[in-house]
Amino acid sequence: MIASHTFAHFDARRAPSPCYVVDEVALEHNLRILNRVQQESGARILLALKAFSMFSLAPLISRYLSGTCASGLHEARLGAE
Repeated sequence: MIASHTFAHFDARRAPSPCYVVDEVALEHNLRILNRVQQESGARILLALKAFSMFSLAPLISRYLSGTCASGLHEARLGAE
């Protein structure tokens, strides 16, 4: 994992509670690694929607991964979006 300075000035006291806080710089770095694994191995890496809680990151993730996997109709519809 890369050392990201994204949270250098992050004040957790100002964030609403509860909330998810994501380091997008680190996430994109990891997605690039996964994409390279796909390209070099021929494997397809899918996002499991069962544990996916941040649909706002879907556009970023979809640029790097091959698709989604779903265990039900609603997850399949979400993956199609």
